[in-house]
Amino acid sequence: MTNTNVSARKRNTILWGGALLLVGVFLLLVNQHALDPYAPTWQYVVAALCGLGGIAFLILFVRDVVHWWPIIPAFTLLTVGVIIFLTTQTAAVVGEVLGSILFFGIALAFAVIFLLDRNRWWAIIPMGVLLLVSATTALSTFQVSSDVLSATLFIGMGFVFLLVYLLGPHKREVWWALVPATALVAFGLFTFVFSKATGDLQLTVVSWWPALLVLLGVFLLVRGVAMLGGRTLPAADLTLPPLPAPGELPAAPSTAVIHPQDNTAASVTPSAPPSPPAAPPLLEPEPAAPADAETPS
Repeated sequence: MTNTNVSARKRNTILWGGALLLVGVFLLLVNQHALDPYAPTWQYVVAALCGLGGIAFLILFVRDVVHWWPIIPAFTLLTVGVIIFLTTQTAAVVGEVLGSILFFGIALAFAVIFLLDRNRWWAIIPMGVLLLVSATTALSTFQVSSDVLSATLFIGMGFVFLLVYLLGPHKREVWWALVPATALVAFGLFTFVFSKATGDLQLTVVSWWPALLVLLGVFLLVRGVAMLGGRTLPAADLTLPPLPAPGELPAAPSTAVIHPQDNTAASVTPSAPPSPPAAPPLLEPEPAAPADAETPS
């Protein structure tokens, strides 16, 4: 790790530590009602600071769009600024509605992250969960029963995973999302139907709903075994190459020559090896003269 990276980490640690310290002190003052005499002035100031902070993070993201993380604090600060401003305008806004607005604003951040790059399909999960929490929090203000809220929560989570499968760029990478989607939607429907069942017949039908899962499992097992049993291996090619004619040289195998300049391979058929040089003709030795021949006088 270079000295530049170390100094950057130290600087970021100091900045985040100072920010958390200021936020903690501010929240303590609010909870202890120490800022009540200065209301609503301090609320306007804090709302403006949150808005400016959100805009600063958006500018940071625009300058370097490769790093998407500034989108989350940007939308969070902008949403907090809107919530603080709403508290100065009316006192009828209950805490559940404010919490719903906060979750909705953070969910928008993940929606933007996904829309900017469809390969970030994982952003659909926190986006859907936060939207679901926002919806259930808003429904709780209308005195909706807990059974309906729990069913909404499970069914909504199932639809979140279904969106992961539908909006994912590559279905083979996100096929697993169908498993929790089916399980959560089925459990949510079971919870809702069970809460509304009053008669013996209805209770009996509800108690036997897992039989559908058993039938589905048996169907998948039978289909998988059938597919596995019907799989055939490709037949081996036992055809032998034709023999060369008498006096004909066999075809040389093709070899690949790799050129280091362009890293391409060319199919080259080597020529037949040169014939060995012909042997020189044998010379017959001259007959030797007889050793005992007499010379004429």
